[in-house]
Amino acid sequence: MLCKDLLKKFLYVSAYKRYIRTCKKSGQKKYILFGTPKHGNIGDHAITLAVYQFFKDMGKQIFEVSSFDRKYILPYMQKHINKEDILMINGGGFMGSLWIEEEKMIRDVFSHFLYHKIVILPQTIYYKEDCLGMKEMNTSFKLYNAHQDLVVCTREAISYRFACEHFKMAKVIFVPDMVLYYDNFWSDENRKNVLFCLRSDSEKSVQEATIQNIKKIFNQINQQIVYTDTVIHKGISKKERNSVFINKLLEFSKYEIIVTDRLHGMIFAALTETPCIVLSNYNYKVKGVYEWIKELEYVRFIEDESQLEKNILELLSQKFPHQKRVCDKTKFAELITLFEE
Repeated sequence: MLCKDLLKKFLYVSAYKRYIRTCKKSGQKKYILFGTPKHGNIGDHAITLAVYQFFKDMGKQIFEVSSFDRKYILPYMQKHINKEDILMINGGGFMGSLWIEEEKMIRDVFSHFLYHKIVILPQTIYYKEDCLGMKEMNTSFKLYNAHQDLVVCTREAISYRFACEHFKMAKVIFVPDMVLYYDNFWSDENRKNVLFCLRSDSEKSVQEATIQNIKKIFNQINQQIVYTDTVIHKGISKKERNSVFINKLLEFSKYEIIVTDRLHGMIFAALTETPCIVLSNYNYKVKGVYEWIKELEYVRFIEDESQLEKNILELLSQKFPHQKRVCDKTKFAELITLFEE
């Protein structure tokens, strides 16, 4: 093992030992969160921050292990964990064959902790319907269905039905994306211009013709278009996580309207009470999570392109009342009960 790896292992083990002492002092069981991000997807970091807030509100402290760094701590943790401790997989949209390295992380955790309670926090599950997708699904299912104490939380209906059908041994919970646990991020700043937040990766499905049509609508009403993304092209450290998230919310709150096909683009717009046109992505996760906030008049999921202009003009012409939350915390009740047991 290289010196750099040895140092990282030492730091992780030292941090975990401190966490064990903290848990013993407070009398709480250990809550280990695997699969936290270091990459530049701000939505994934927002999920992790929301998980921290969720447990803080419950008076519990968690210990996080990033997907990349799990190799430094898993063998030690395997020997220094109790039966009553709870292991968690971070929420997101990486359960399945689309983001296979994250799926392998889940398998790795399962392989090390066959007899401990594992809770997969709100996820979208998506296995591509081809030979490779089915192969990866079968590999994962052998581990999932062999586990005797598994809870799978899903954040939209299709994943919920999928989990109920295929994870025979698991308890399956239907709960919102963790970022919807937050109160609204209100800003009195004067809003202007249009913010486009559109995918360019493997989950993109919006046709270029549709984008050009939307641009044409805004050009006709003299609205300037500005571009952003919820992914930046550099890693985000644990220390930077909160400030990057807040800065992205501040950015969203400056605009009169947002156009996005990103799930957390939609959620950030909802949290900042910014009128938003939502387009679908590669799979069903955006539309599915939209169901949790569909009562919001200022967020519109558009499937019929002929409805774009009508909804854009309505959003620009209306004033929407300020509210404290976009998603009532009672919708997290089953998840809260799970960790209070």
